[in-house]
Amino acid sequence: MRFSDQEMAAVTAAASRAGVAPAAYVAEKAVAVARGELAPLPADERERLRVLLVTREQLQQIGATLDRIAATSSSPSSATENLAATLEQTVRRLDETVAELLRRQEGR
Repeated sequence: MRFSDQEMAAVTAAASRAGVAPAAYVAEKAVAVARGELAPLPADERERLRVLLVTREQLQQIGATLDRIAATSSSPSSATENLAATLEQTVRRLDETVAELLRRQEGR
């Protein structure tokens, strides 16, 4: 295989982060892609997924806080219960959206 200087620098840096030699890194990733175990994502797609996953984590933190508030209350209000249900539904839709984006990517 031949790489430009810029490509080789990227491979070398990624291999270093993974703690393996560049040739081993390239072989491992190429085999994973060939087997369908790894689907390469364009940078903009990776960023979109990263934002969605960060948003999901933040929503879960809000949900945990809401649960703690409800647990300390003598009687949780229907508004709190409705908010918790809406939050749970939102996280579920977010999970479905991420799964759909990944399925589309695999179909490319």
